[in-house]
Amino acid sequence: MTKPNSHTSTEFDPKHRVVGAVILVLFAVVFLPMILRHNPPDPKNSVAPSGFGGDKGKVFVSKITPAQGQAAPPSTQKSAPIPEPVEIVRPKTIAVAKKPKPIVTPPSVATGGNWLVRIGTFSQKDNAKRIVTALKAKGFAPKTGTIKSAKGTATRVWVGPFKKRDKAVLVRRQILKETGQEGLIVATP
Repeated sequence: MTKPNSHTSTEFDPKHRVVGAVILVLFAVVFLPMILRHNPPDPKNSVAPSGFGGDKGKVFVSKITPAQGQAAPPSTQKSAPIPEPVEIVRPKTIAVAKKPKPIVTPPSVATGGNWLVRIGTFSQKDNAKRIVTALKAKGFAPKTGTIKSAKGTATRVWVGPFKKRDKAVLVRRQILKETGQEGLIVATP
């Protein structure tokens, strides 16, 4: 028959204790860093509690009743005047766009429509002349203007102005198809 088991239910095998200890250590290694890692909230992204500042119309009135008994002797020291509450005014944040460098253009450009197809801005005049020549050869009427940049004077090349944006989009597609130059549609003042 079978041999009776030498271990009874009240005895503990040392192997079981070692396995249990290893499991506890593994859990500690895995979960303790997650528990102890605490990232403080970013004050820029924090939101004030909903009760903060929402009770502007409510007034708290307390009832002060005089105490029965002897009054304390008056203080001999002069106390500093208590400043009155000051209303905190938070400045409104206004996004200010940087003004682009002014474009020096001939007066005839300003009298046209509202849209331009800007071909590019070139720091070397020879490159601008080459683009203008290629555009004229394909039947477009390019215009140029000089602007001042951080690196010196640059030449800007554009086609237009057009009264409607749709016309500028159409011309931009034609320029891309004919010359390979990808223009930028720009609104004029």
